[in-house]
Amino acid sequence: ALIVNKFRGDLEILKPGLQMLEEKSGKPVAGVLPLLDVDIEDEDSLSARFYAKKNDPKMMRLNTNKIDIAVVRLPKISNFTDFYALEATEEICVRYVQNQNELGTPDMVIIPGTKNTISDLKFLRQSGLEVAVLRLAEHGTIIFGLCGGYQMLGMAVTDVEGVELEGGGSIAGMGLLPVKTVFTPEKQRKQVNAAVPVFGNVEGYEIHMGESTGVDGSPLPLLVQNKNIFGTYMHGFFDSSSAREALCKLLYEKKGFQSKNHNLFDLKEYKEKQFDILADAVRKNLDIKMIYKILEAGA
Repeated sequence: ALIVNKFRGDLEILKPGLQMLEEKSGKPVAGVLPLLDVDIEDEDSLSARFYAKKNDPKMMRLNTNKIDIAVVRLPKISNFTDFYALEATEEICVRYVQNQNELGTPDMVIIPGTKNTISDLKFLRQSGLEVAVLRLAEHGTIIFGLCGGYQMLGMAVTDVEGVELEGGGSIAGMGLLPVKTVFTPEKQRKQVNAAVPVFGNVEGYEIHMGESTGVDGSPLPLLVQNKNIFGTYMHGFFDSSSAREALCKLLYEKKGFQSKNHNLFDLKEYKEKQFDILADAVRKNLDIKMIYKILEAGA
């Protein structure tokens, strides 16, 4: 069957088109879902969040009470749902930036996960963003690397076996953390629940190809910190309200503002409410009996 999604307009006017769809496809139309005001995570490369006008740093200068977090929009960005909770936090403005002009002088820079660490590190270098981030780091701005971004913040990234699709060879990192990374064919996957310095209890998961150690080969903690520079492999790091509370406290104090109770929400509860909105719309607007019949008996 077919479903028309994100429809905005008069359904009566659309009905002849639905009949035409059925005639041309030979499939029934199971319903029309309206365009909903619902906050559900997007696919990595298709999100409208990347194009929001708030990417302009000039807008943040008019909003000094907000915490300004710039996320580098890497060409092969992945797992950018890591910032879903930050975006939904009232005190925080998350901007996705691709160049030095968009970067400005945020309170924090996050280098996210990537499907290709070496390729995206070259992008940082060629775009001038690396130099801009290093300059901010030197002046005390919080720099946070997640997964591939964490690897970039280290001393070197090596992919002798060509594990990454556009990999191969070795490249110097940004030199902000005493870490080196070597890619291996085995993908690391694990659930994580731990207490870390500064941020308290965090819960999430790791999924990555590289293995990172200290420059002397020593094992590393879950969260590596070098003054104002942080790095971790853990996705979902900021999902916990305690981690976001600690982040707000840290960044407000750096801005010279008095810390306050930030009334942070429970992300799991927030997600459930958003999916309830979607589920209610599905029940109201789709032919559920038809869908169950297809599920049970086939088309």
